[in-house]
Amino acid sequence: MLNILNIKNSLHVLFDKISRFSNKLFVKSKFKYALYGGLLLAALPGSNAHALTLEYHGFYQYLKPADSIEYSYVRPAFFLKNANGSVSDCVSDSAEIITPNASYPLVFDRISGEFFVPYDKRLKDQRARLHFGGDDHCTLAVAVAGRIASNQISADELALISTQMYELMREYAGMMKYMMPDWSAMVFHFKNGEQQAISKVQLHEGITFDRTPSFATLQMAQEN
Repeated sequence: MLNILNIKNSLHVLFDKISRFSNKLFVKSKFKYALYGGLLLAALPGSNAHALTLEYHGFYQYLKPADSIEYSYVRPAFFLKNANGSVSDCVSDSAEIITPNASYPLVFDRISGEFFVPYDKRLKDQRARLHFGGDDHCTLAVAVAGRIASNQISADELALISTQMYELMREYAGMMKYMMPDWSAMVFHFKNGEQQAISKVQLHEGITFDRTPSFATLQMAQEN
């Protein structure tokens, strides 16, 4: 007969290891994180509105697996916003990537809150840090974004993009991928901040917009 207590203890150890690994990804202090609506959310612990600085190594862990031909239509996307949805308090005009020998401007979108992190092993080896200049009362979100190149997207293209997005999300989820729900819709994000969700069923016919979306994300199915 299986020892239920031993199984519970083993699971507790496993999830504790996963938690500790995830907490090391960005900064030495701990994050609270959860997979929600296709985003990995990390709530940064704020204290006295200190300037927010994160280690490049954590972002590299998301960028590396995405640098593959099997994920050629998707990319990891990083966002910072505070509880009110504001971006300005989280990222300043002086935001930069810092290494021991140099610094580089950090490019970000003030409407969506997305900031763009280059994939560069040299930055990881140099222990680079991302200094945002804003306070740390913000939420970091990591999304898998589909690359959209036209306002007309065929059913085959949508199937390829959505498949790659979901598979990369599963890779990021690690052991938690076995508990991930299916996705129910594709959400298209536009430069002006507008979003449009289209159900999985409607995607079978292809879609046409009056302008080209900036990127797409997946909306996860709600559990019963």
